[in-house]
Amino acid sequence: MDKQVVMQKQEIEQLRQSAQCVLDFYDELAELADSKRDLIPMTLFRAVAALTLNPAENGVEVRDIRFTPKELLAKVTEIGLLKKLPKESEASEWVLRHWANLGKEIEKRKSHLQEFSSRRNMEFYPWIGKEESTGGQANHSYYYLITKSLDEQALIDNRQYPCPEGGLHYVPESLSNIPIWARWISGFVLKGWQKYAFLLPVLVVTLLALFIFYVLLFQGIHGKISAVTWISQSLVALGLAVWVYSAPLYRVVIHRIVMAPIWMAPLKESNVQLELKRIGTDPETGNAIRELRLMIYSAQCPICKARVEVESGGFEFPFRLVGRCLESPREHVFSFDHVTKIGKPLRK
Repeated sequence: MDKQVVMQKQEIEQLRQSAQCVLDFYDELAELADSKRDLIPMTLFRAVAALTLNPAENGVEVRDIRFTPKELLAKVTEIGLLKKLPKESEASEWVLRHWANLGKEIEKRKSHLQEFSSRRNMEFYPWIGKEESTGGQANHSYYYLITKSLDEQALIDNRQYPCPEGGLHYVPESLSNIPIWARWISGFVLKGWQKYAFLLPVLVVTLLALFIFYVLLFQGIHGKISAVTWISQSLVALGLAVWVYSAPLYRVVIHRIVMAPIWMAPLKESNVQLELKRIGTDPETGNAIRELRLMIYSAQCPICKARVEVESGGFEFPFRLVGRCLESPREHVFSFDHVTKIGKPLRK
């Protein structure tokens, strides 16, 4: 058989698997009680996957599997989750706006999407593409599904481990609506000079402490004891505040994943993790390149099918993160390993 024909069939089969992967990915989000699974961006993702599946199964060439705004809007309407339908004349503008939102949404869910694809023994994962209109009333922009290959680091990160009896499998969920003052943290890459950025808060506090010490010494020499007492109390308060707010940034360097403090998390989220994830290797030094990420790890409880979220182990499991079922948090408790993403029961 001609090599080009074989490659075309392989491309079509990969596209078909990617389309089915998107539909099954939605089912997993439903099992995890994901609150954003039925919003317009993910519904648009399902729509383009559903439209792709039929022609891909019938062997249509990949370059011909693309869709107009009207076709996408019709499929979204068929899925039936829109409360307010745009007019047909507004289809192009509507799809354009929400396609951009879809791009942002799946970028946030990229880790989960890659991990889900790996569990299906796929070395690629679904993504989206767009062909811009050449202009003119009769010319449309076209939207379509594509496949992206998993890079070497993604294949390592998403290696599958056997789940023990009664255990569960955690999935990573990226956060949206991160507070403005904490957005610099998620996505901060520790490479080159940026590694030393962690030292900046310590340097600032040290310089401030030296200044206050100088003031204390000066006030003490001149007998202004009340001023010394006030400044001492302020120094203690400042030290405690700095430790509480910045400690997770230093503990995550040692433990690789910790619970994020309240000031980093969105208001509606309570169990958020700060992870220092390896994303590659520096070709010049051979050292690991790591990135800070604000994540939520969740799973489906194997006992009652409710949602499990990772939180601090507390007094019962000190210095550990554990998964607790939201329906039975005292009894349905599981271990948590962010590398294997596997948890085993901690109750007999």
